[in-house]
Amino acid sequence: VDATKGAAHGAVDAAKGAAHGAVDTAKGAASGAADAVKGAGSAATTAVVGAGAATAAAVGGAATSSSAGGDAGATLDDAKSLYKKAKNDGAAWVNTNKVIKEAEKAAADGDNDAALKAAEEAKAQSEMALKQFEAQKNAGPRF
Repeated sequence: VDATKGAAHGAVDAAKGAAHGAVDTAKGAASGAADAVKGAGSAATTAVVGAGAATAAAVGGAATSSSAGGDAGATLDDAKSLYKKAKNDGAAWVNTNKVIKEAEKAAADGDNDAALKAAEEAKAQSEMALKQFEAQKNAGPRF
């Protein structure tokens, strides 16, 4: 009888060990999948930000060529409008409002070139913020 009990307990312990091993394996697989999703999200963020940097470079180039005769007031109005939309969506970048204020100050001081350059930068940042928001609005882990 004791030998039978010992064998039964041994079988139960073996089953418990196998079950714990299966649970640990499942947890590891789930963790690996979550890491893969995080990595994919990070790659997508990098791609969007990289594309934004290319856009900013293009806009920056345009600012240099258009500074001589561009309308800082109209560009500033566009920048403010886009910033307001980005802010309402919860997507505004932290420094964009500061750049808008710099453009306003330069315009008030009569420095059209500096005002236009800052307004174009603020506009580009708001455009990129909105693009980033659209690209990532459904981001998150998928289980």
